[in-house]
Amino acid sequence: MEPLDFLAAVLPFAEDFYCVAEVDSRKKEHVFSSSIDELASNAARFNEAKCDTYFALAAFKHSGNRTAENAKVMRSFFLDLDCAEAGPKTYATKEEGMAAFTAFVEKTGLDALGAPLMVDSGGGYHVYWPLTANVDIATWKPVAENFKRLCRQEGMKIDMSVPADAARVMRVPGTTNWKRVRKYNITLPVVVLQEPSPEVFLFDDFAKLVRDNLIDIPPVQDFEAIPGKKPTLPATANTLKLFENSSTFFKTILNKSTKGDGCGQLVHYLENASEDGMEPLWRGWLSIATKCEDGVKASNFLTERHPYTKERMAQKLREIKGPYPCTKFDSENPGVCTGCKHFGKITNPLALGREVQVEVEEKVIQVVKQPTAPHEEATQVTYVRPTAPRGFSYGKTGGIYREETATDEEGNKVTTQRMILPYDLFVMDILKPIDGEHTVHMVALRPEGAVDILFAQKVIIGKDELAKSLASQNIMAAFGAGNDAQLWMYVRGCVENYSSGRGAMNVPSNYGWQEDQSFVHHNLIYGADGSIRKIPMPGLENVFHATGRNGTLDGWRKRFLLLASSTYNKPEDLHPLLASACVGFGSIIMAFSGIDGMTFHLGHRESGTGKSYALRMAASIWGHPNRYRVGAATSDVAMLQRAGLLGSLALISDEITTKNRANLEWFPSFCFSYSEGGGKDRMEAGANKERINTSFWMGMALMASNTVVLDYMTGVRKHSSEGELRRVLEHNPRTKLRWTPAELELIKTYADSYGVAGPLFAQWAVKNRETIQRVYKEVEARLKVEFNIVDDERFWLAGCAADVTGAILIGDNYAGIVNLPIEGIIKALKGMVVEQRKLMRASVRTAEDVLSDYTTTFYGNLVVFSAADPIGARFGDDTLVEKNTLRNKVAGRVEHEVAPGFVDFYIEEQQLKAHCAAMGFSFSDFKLDIEKIYRVQYIPKFDLLRKTNGPPMRVNVVKISQPKEMFEKNV
Repeated sequence: MEPLDFLAAVLPFAEDFYCVAEVDSRKKEHVFSSSIDELASNAARFNEAKCDTYFALAAFKHSGNRTAENAKVMRSFFLDLDCAEAGPKTYATKEEGMAAFTAFVEKTGLDALGAPLMVDSGGGYHVYWPLTANVDIATWKPVAENFKRLCRQEGMKIDMSVPADAARVMRVPGTTNWKRVRKYNITLPVVVLQEPSPEVFLFDDFAKLVRDNLIDIPPVQDFEAIPGKKPTLPATANTLKLFENSSTFFKTILNKSTKGDGCGQLVHYLENASEDGMEPLWRGWLSIATKCEDGVKASNFLTERHPYTKERMAQKLREIKGPYPCTKFDSENPGVCTGCKHFGKITNPLALGREVQVEVEEKVIQVVKQPTAPHEEATQVTYVRPTAPRGFSYGKTGGIYREETATDEEGNKVTTQRMILPYDLFVMDILKPIDGEHTVHMVALRPEGAVDILFAQKVIIGKDELAKSLASQNIMAAFGAGNDAQLWMYVRGCVENYSSGRGAMNVPSNYGWQEDQSFVHHNLIYGADGSIRKIPMPGLENVFHATGRNGTLDGWRKRFLLLASSTYNKPEDLHPLLASACVGFGSIIMAFSGIDGMTFHLGHRESGTGKSYALRMAASIWGHPNRYRVGAATSDVAMLQRAGLLGSLALISDEITTKNRANLEWFPSFCFSYSEGGGKDRMEAGANKERINTSFWMGMALMASNTVVLDYMTGVRKHSSEGELRRVLEHNPRTKLRWTPAELELIKTYADSYGVAGPLFAQWAVKNRETIQRVYKEVEARLKVEFNIVDDERFWLAGCAADVTGAILIGDNYAGIVNLPIEGIIKALKGMVVEQRKLMRASVRTAEDVLSDYTTTFYGNLVVFSAADPIGARFGDDTLVEKNTLRNKVAGRVEHEVAPGFVDFYIEEQQLKAHCAAMGFSFSDFKLDIEKIYRVQYIPKFDLLRKTNGPPMRVNVVKISQPKEMFEKNV
């Protein structure tokens, strides 16, 4: 038979890629071709170069990769009988080998299926059973494994690595065995021994015959994980964590194996290591040894048993890709694994040497917190895991274990580690809110990252209550009987250990400065010693969500500095906006002023003047430019509540005139309340008990609207309190701002960087309180002189000084955050003060204004009496006074010329007092001032309806007599 005919007989029909290879050169060249003719041509080329030439039995899916994974189909079964090599694993002569093979096929009945093809390889025989059709590798592999087992069962001296190897190569007929030429100096050609056309075999017939003959060695089952392929372990978190915490020792595998409780393949290797044919098992055990803690020692131990050379061992170790699975050992040496009690239960022998590595000591753990926003960077958070409770331990790579001791069949005590939780869970703090119960704060280092776990401390009393509380937060014990109880015991032990050694930690009720001079922001507590502690803060969730961070300080700085200078806009237009934005920094300086609160307002009807951008930049200091700000529809009561949560941080709100109100009357009252630094005291619902008030602050509010609120406060409203006006400063930006395209891009992307400057300032501030106090006093002294501040303007002074101090302290000489034009900010604030003084002076009310407003407002209800009027008394609205006139109709009495030359006003004292209060004017001051202008009498029980047809109406009145000419002049 010609070599080409032979290849066509044993290779798959027209499938993808065939492979021919040489193994003598350093390159060990493999050539893939799409036809058998091309394969034969390449084989001839290799042979002419005096290279041992081989062909692969499989057809491959892709070229360039001769691996079992790339093999696609087969069309033959085959084996390799080595002859003429001394040793127990080979036949001494070809004649002996042929006789053994003949006896084998006769005994098993293979000869009844037909005569196989045989090739003289020069050192033995290669035998082939060509099939009638191509067979996919997954179908072929189990039958090939069974065929190998049959050869083992019948004592055939074959190369056991050949029959079931999907990537196997064999010598090409028509070439020369150059290995024999070089070794023995004799030429041995590779020839086909059977000349006629070969028999072809049915796959099913071959498979059935092989399987039926397997008696002493069980056949391979048709399971998905075919021999030679590593079975897949169930990827449960518990299983994975057990392996992660395990260390594997070869010595443990060896001890178990020699006692009959380990791996029979290792025992087989040790008993037969010096014999030929042990290389596959040696290579397999080297792959196991390299994964063990004592791998170097184990590799030398295994190698010395044969012995193999150190150089050969080093070469094999370099070639090993991974540990042999049990199925691979079973394939290399059939008949041993099938009787093992571990077979099918473990992946590979490494499982026999694993020991869970645990620890109980306190440990510092670094956890990488992944970014939650596109431009946010990953950060590293440090946790201190406390000592484990008695009887429990932590896995080296995480997880909680319970140590259990049992007695084995021989009476020996065996200690095992039982997994309770596949990740770490430990107490960080026990929290004590001002107005709540103790709460346990634990941290779970789950696969997705560190997770805060909170539950009421009282639930640890009962196992079921704790299990429910933990389960609601996705914390559940590892699967196993009694693990819920074990987890409860662990958590209770953690809490008891913490409680006995440390007291509960008071939970801050607000952000900003705390009584111990620490500073709180975004659930972090910045200490004066440089420490940063992260704890959950129940009640501050809304503020937490608004105070995250994103981007970089440089990105934030570029956007903030647009309010300091720009291409087209003048400093006098920008700097008042910059001063307003600096409220975000200045607010935390108010704690050094002695004043609790101060409000800044930006108001103008035009859009595009920078009001909203200034607010966004102020908000971006501590959090999200939009989410940090209080919503436009938020009530003034809710705003004061938010002020209590923000503490030292600025309260910011835009579009305040769009709130659900009929007018702006709420705003003056809000400014006054905010300046007092505390929320309202309230009673507990349904109980005669006052609620603990936690709403206190020392900060600044920044607001904006399309209204000039000072116009309202000094003009439209009746009640105009100078005290309210001195608690607010307003800037009215009138110029529309212009921006370059680059500046517009920064403005539009304002949310790319935020929440980075404030925390840096806070960390600096807690460590430099004395510096803050000194700089504030210096700024306050300067502004007091420069602004000509009087005592009644102390709120303005505190707010402006805090604002300027904050702008100074963020500069390079202090916190190093951003340098701002301080003199421009001072000039802008001074302008606000000067303008507000002018407006207040123009709106000062007098006692005469109060009287005039009263008579104008109620003139229709004043009884007008004139001695010269023949008709008699009538009201200012020209209606007559009648017998049935009601009391509420009468607001006072005006008499013309009853006293010659005078107009006399008789006003009920109580009504006049009420009107003074509505006008924000003291009644006592009214009396003192009005007495300086007119003749005033206080008459008890004066009848306002005397000399009229109306009923008697006796009340206490204030009589104000005004000369007739003055009355006519005012009218």
